[in-house]
Amino acid sequence: IKIDPWNPYIHGNTITRWAYDNTQPPPRGYPGQEALEVAEDQIGKPYIYGAAGPTGYDCSGLITYAYRAIGKKLPHYSGALRYAGHRVTRPHAGDIVFSIGHVSLYAGQGRVIEAARPGTNVRRVPMWQRNAVYIRISA
Repeated sequence: IKIDPWNPYIHGNTITRWAYDNTQPPPRGYPGQEALEVAEDQIGKPYIYGAAGPTGYDCSGLITYAYRAIGKKLPHYSGALRYAGHRVTRPHAGDIVFSIGHVSLYAGQGRVIEAARPGTNVRRVPMWQRNAVYIRISA
């Protein structure tokens, strides 16, 4: 077993640090916390392919909806969201978590809010993405 002391999550036979919980407050004017609050209000709504709310979401639709609610227009495509802001190494709550074919919102404490796949609802879960890229949307 490989052990990384930063991570409380065990995946398979490896313990890894996939998310860093930044204890610093977010930058001044950072919109991510507001977007996260919007996304949290969507928990329990169904995954619907191609949907961007308000009754259901796909992964990029949830991100698009959360940021649109606070006045930020983002593309409704996970690949394009990778370039919608700037890359950061230590996520704050509300940063976009990008992995190939999927996006979610970092919720802090090693968790994400996501619309994962058909048959599931929007949910808050432990972060499972390997080699994720964190994207911060500017004020």
